[in-house]
Amino acid sequence: MADFPNILKPTEVDRKFVKVQNRSKFENGAVQSAAKHTRGRKKFSLQWNSLSLHDLELLLDHFDNNVGSSFECDNSMLREMSNLEGSTRVIYSNDEIEYRSASEGFYNVSVDLEEK
Repeated sequence: MADFPNILKPTEVDRKFVKVQNRSKFENGAVQSAAKHTRGRKKFSLQWNSLSLHDLELLLDHFDNNVGSSFECDNSMLREMSNLEGSTRVIYSNDEIEYRSASEGFYNVSVDLEEK
């Protein structure tokens, strides 16, 4: 199993805790709901304001080779306060990585991951 590339730590990390529900509506207006999974999952949005071209290429190469597969991501990269020493098994949440030029040789980058 691959590891998330060893690149500059993100400038910002937004976290969400998600537990998806299945909902069914009935003709009489009643709604039935139940959890889709037995446990909730964490979602992470990593953002860099000034990622070097070299680090961006490493990230894009990792994405190209590992989208659809799980991989380990260092908890310090995710800023997981409960356990900074370990790692979390994650997958890419989307089929894309957004990036744009910030200055010559540096990029603003956004990547979404979710706990596997």
